[in-house]
Order: sequence, then C-alpha cells, then structure tokens
Amino acid sequence: MTLDFGTGLTNSIFGDGIQIFKPFQETSDDPEPTPPPKPLTGPFINLGEIESRPLEWIWEGWIPRGKLTLVVGEPGVGKSLFALYVASMVSRGRRLPSAQANGLGAEQGDVESAADAGGESDSADGIPPGTVLMYSAEDSFGDTIRPRLDAAQADLSRVFRMSAEFQSTKLAPYSRMPLSGREFESIRYFDQLEACLNAFDNHDIDVPLVIIDPVERFMNCNERGSDLPEKVTKLVRMANRWNVAIVALANSNLPSPGVGRTAYRSATIGNEVLSRAARSVLLITHDRDHEHERLVLPIKQNLGEPQPGMRFTIQNRAVVADSKPTSVTSEQYFALARQNRQGMAAREEISELQRVMSWLQQRLSQGAVRSSLIRKDATENAITSISLRRAFRHLECVATKAKQERYWVWQLPKKNAQGDPKHKSEAEATSDAVQTNSRRRGKSR
Repeated sequence: MTLDFGTGLTNSIFGDGIQIFKPFQETSDDPEPTPPPKPLTGPFINLGEIESRPLEWIWEGWIPRGKLTLVVGEPGVGKSLFALYVASMVSRGRRLPSAQANGLGAEQGDVESAADAGGESDSADGIPPGTVLMYSAEDSFGDTIRPRLDAAQADLSRVFRMSAEFQSTKLAPYSRMPLSGREFESIRYFDQLEACLNAFDNHDIDVPLVIIDPVERFMNCNERGSDLPEKVTKLVRMANRWNVAIVALANSNLPSPGVGRTAYRSATIGNEVLSRAARSVLLITHDRDHEHERLVLPIKQNLGEPQPGMRFTIQNRAVVADSKPTSVTSEQYFALARQNRQGMAAREEISELQRVMSWLQQRLSQGAVRSSLIRKDATENAITSISLRRAFRHLECVATKAKQERYWVWQLPKKNAQGDPKHKSEAEATSDAVQTNSRRRGKSR
C-alpha cells in the first residue's frame, strides 16, 4: 500500500497564510474489477440449453414418434386396414416389424395376423400398451372401423376417436370471414386435435399414435387458395410438442406415367408440401406377381437406416402380415412400373396406329383424295393429326399438288394401289412407338 500525498495537498490559504493539508488517502495497486459481460439476448436459443434425447419409434425405421408419417396408395388398396393393424398392435403393446427380425414377434417364416397375435403385451421387449387417437371422415366407426378393430383384437379401451360433437372456441374470429364450410371444418379439426392431446396430457396418458384418415379432408387440401403450408407446419409442430407419431393417409395415383421415387410428391393430393414435410413415407400397393397380396414399401426415410418392405393380405377384415421380408425394394418396384408403363404406352400406340392405317387405306382405296377432306374426316373419326401423319408415313402415301389447282391430294403408292399397301411390320411399328415415347419424354424434360 502507498500513500498519496499529491492529492492530499490543497492550495486553500486562510487569512494567516498557513497552508492546510487534507488527510492522507489510501490507494490500492490492484486494478479495478472488470464489469461482467452483458448477457447475450436475441431471437435464438443456444443448442447447449436443449436437452438431447433419443429418437423413439412406433415402428422401427418406419414410424417415428414426434414426427409426421405419410402413408400413400391408390384408393381401395388397403391403407385404412393397414393403419388399423398398426393401431391394434400399439394398443396391445405388440412388436411391429424391425430391421433386425422384420417379424411380428413370431418365428421367421411364420405368417401372423393381428388377430392371431393375442395375449398380453410383449413385456420381454419392454413395449407398454399405448393410447391411439383416430380421425376418420370416410368410414363409419360403428359398422366399419369398430368391426375391423374387433377382428384385429385391438384393446378398444385404448383407442379413441375425435368426437363429432366438439364445439371449437377458436372459430369466432373467423365467423365474419368469407370461408367455405370445409375451411371451417379444417380449423375445427386442428382445434379439436389440440384439445384431445391436451386432455390426455392433463391426465398423464401417453398417446404414441394419432391416425388421420384421410388427410385431404382433415387439412382441406383440395380447396383453392388454402393455407396448406401453414397447416402442415402446425401439424408437424403438434407432433413434436406432444411427442406423438401422426400417421396421415393420402390417396395417390401412383404409379403414374412419370413414376419414380419422388413422383409420389406431386401424385399425392396434388401437392408436394405434405410429402416434403413427412419424415417417413410408406407406399402401399398391389404385388404385381401375387394378385391378392399387398406390398408396403418405404420410399422416404429421413431418420433411419433403409428398411426392407413387407407383404400382407386381407382376410376377414384384418391384415395378415408375412413376417419374412420382401425382396422387392422401392427402386425395383418403380423401375418395373416404368417399364410396364412404357410397354403399355407402346402397345396402345401400335393399336391406334393400326386403326388409323386401316382407315386411311380404305379412304384412299378409290384414288386420290383432297388432303383437307381427309383431315376433316379424320377429326370426325377421333383421329389426331399426329396419328394421321404417322399412318401416312407407314403406308408410304404420296402427296401431290393437283394440276392448275391450289390444293394437295393424297394417294396410295401406285405399286400398292390395288393390293395391300406396303407398310412397316408390327415389330418395326413397336420400335418406332418406343422411340417416339422416348423423344417425347426427352422434350418434356
């Protein structure tokens, strides 16, 4: 410690001229403490403050909890029955197929249905029975859904439906807006789903699974100008907030002419928003090699390892699943679908070409005909200009300008005018049709 005399001396002088010293002041050699930094604030959250947790699955690799899963397929393929099969297994705590065993708790090679599974929950695997909440706008719960759940031996004490008598308290702000009836219904459904999940949470009831069938009606996806992205985001946030697996069923027109692994996006309810938001997408389709069997193929998996598909049949209103994994992958299915579509399109073009060639040959059998008349007659016989030009080339017709006239005439080649005109074989026509399809696809790209 030092004494500071410089600051203690004052120049104050009293009347007698005596200088007065102020008391000595003690100073410290230690620097003054640095003020603490201002806390970092802003519209963000540090990831160190977020608790890390493992991802939970309803179906290993296929249906994650806290996420949106989309099940797509053609109408009538069995999407609803498949969803009820999953609901039955969850309500009884039964194991669903996994990447390791790909079975339903049965031995490899066995065939097991939800009705045969029966018994208590699979306590050896630590799978507690779960509560299932359902929304259905197309099937009646009394004469359709309840009998199907009975056939699947679901624990009905754990399966709930969204009540039709629910009165939303959030529709008042919209009462004066020009909304359609379906848009009002969509707002009510979201409000009701949130109210249901809140009620279960207040009673400490875990709800691992919510089924929405079909998602088109729930979200009003077919309405022009609908706020679909906002609705999809809200649905995803609800799944994350309550850690519930939301399984949405959607009709799809797959396989389409542009079929591919990403074609389901545009083929599903005419919009890609829902398909992109889903973390898992499952395709249910008919097995091309077995008429009465269905395939479940994962075509989008963002959160898990690639999983094999599975087969199932429908017997007595219940899904009968084959525990053996199917060898068909989604890539193989779409590749085969593309080949079949190309071959079908080629055969259709050949049939149409043969029809137009026969018509044109008969039309020109009596001699040259004015081209404008031929085109007019072709239109009346539902023949397109492209098909007409192709038939013209295959028959090797001749177009000449009439003497002293301003119009063109068509006629068969002279060497074949009296007999069967020379034209390309069916094999050549097939090849030309396939090449034409390829050129069209190339131009569209």
